[in-house]
Amino acid sequence: MSLTEYPLAGASLALGLIALRAFPILVASYAAPELSVLRKAVALAVYGGVALLSVRYADFVCRDLLSAYCYLCAVSLPFFFWPARVPRAVTFALVSACFVVLPGLGWHANGFALLLGWEVALSIFSYTAETDRASRDFGGYWFFVFVNPTVAYPRRGRRFDARGAWSVGLPRALAGVASLLLCGALGALDTVNFPGGEGITRNLFDSALRLAQLYAAHWGLTSLQIGLLRQLGHEIPECYRQPYRAKNPADFWQRWNTYIGAWARLYVFEPVVRTLGAGPGARARDRRWFVLFSGVTATFLAVGALHDLYASLATGTPSWTATAWFGVNALALVLWDAVAKALKRRTSSWVARVAAAAAMVSLVTMFAVAFP
Repeated sequence: MSLTEYPLAGASLALGLIALRAFPILVASYAAPELSVLRKAVALAVYGGVALLSVRYADFVCRDLLSAYCYLCAVSLPFFFWPARVPRAVTFALVSACFVVLPGLGWHANGFALLLGWEVALSIFSYTAETDRASRDFGGYWFFVFVNPTVAYPRRGRRFDARGAWSVGLPRALAGVASLLLCGALGALDTVNFPGGEGITRNLFDSALRLAQLYAAHWGLTSLQIGLLRQLGHEIPECYRQPYRAKNPADFWQRWNTYIGAWARLYVFEPVVRTLGAGPGARARDRRWFVLFSGVTATFLAVGALHDLYASLATGTPSWTATAWFGVNALALVLWDAVAKALKRRTSSWVARVAAAAAMVSLVTMFAVAFP
């Protein structure tokens, strides 16, 4: 079976992740005890249906997937008792080894298990960092780590009166399914003969197609998760806040994948800024620029390193391209901040708007071409 023969193949990674997350729904009835059995059955049916589609069309070995999932569940249990006073660097190193490195060595070709492993690692790190032992609840821990797709515990969402969940959650989940189907359909266009032939036109078409596929897969996955969690009476933040409406590069990164963005801000950017900002320095203005540059650079490099570690374990080949790519983005973001302020002070408003538009076009083009 060739993956290119099926429209769903383009969204296989998202489908595989949904297949993994379908299991906890079976035991998540405590998440919304006021919901009727029918509503829970609908949520489970949509999850299960997409999981079955992923088994049918995605390219992975179900036995390895299930064994990796059981491993993640078993290893996660001791971390519920993990003391919050342990240095965060030690906790992060340990969860990375347990949920990413070891599974990667055992199931190196199973990208779905590795992706969930990263989410579990980030979620457990945030949970242990933000809660003390006395206030922990095992049901809430399990739900946050294995069901809730957010990875920063302070942004985990909230329970709400689920009487309106039926009319909001199910349409959003179905919209996510439609977006995943669209991702696969866009993938099928890659095999169509392009009228312009090869060359720059074809390259631009391929870049635009890749960007559309990327967004359709990401938005479809999170929409499906957001909608089904609403069915269970749990509201979580938006992951992709219409990044195509961003007015400048900084605005784009505040809209793109807010789950990882919130985690990186809490545990990389803010600690770096606090550490550097509290130390002695030159003038406040110069120190502010240095602190901003250091915080943004450290954050982007850390996110790039997470991508590269995943790619290295999934393929068995060392990778550094994501770290370099995110590093370039960090430099561009800091430079844009400085240039934008200078333009506002020294030029008319239309020049600043044109510069912002040019920066966004460059960012989106680079995103489509080089995103790892």
